Amino acid sequence: MHSSVPDTPDDGDISDVNILWSGMSDAIASLDFSCISDTVLCQLIESSKENTMGMCHGVTFLGDSMLSFASNNIHEFTPESLCQLGHSLEALSSLLPMLFTLHEKASGEYRRRTSKNEIK
Repeated sequence: MHSSVPDTPDDGDISDVNILWSGMSDAIASLDFSCISDTVLCQLIESSKENTMGMCHGVTFLGDSMLSFASNNIHEFTPESLCQLGHSLEALSSLLPMLFTLHEKASGEYRRRTSKNEIK
């Protein structure tokens, strides 16, 4: 039976956590990109780069907003907003490594094809 509660490290283990790991990242790393068309490969490279940058901009905005709230003495959040923020950050922590792996893997395949003059 699958547990809906993920395994999480104890506070003492936090420094040992590999921040570039996620289950999705491992799944992407195991994919064979050699059978993907050049067009789709380029779309994967561009899409993963754009989405990673978009998420980073979103997190930066969130950080700036939190700092602005603190400097303006806004210290209270509803349980719902904290829950939404928590779920959003959990999703980001899983998606960013996956997008990084996707971009690296697709870029590596593109470089391989370019070096062998296989790009059409």
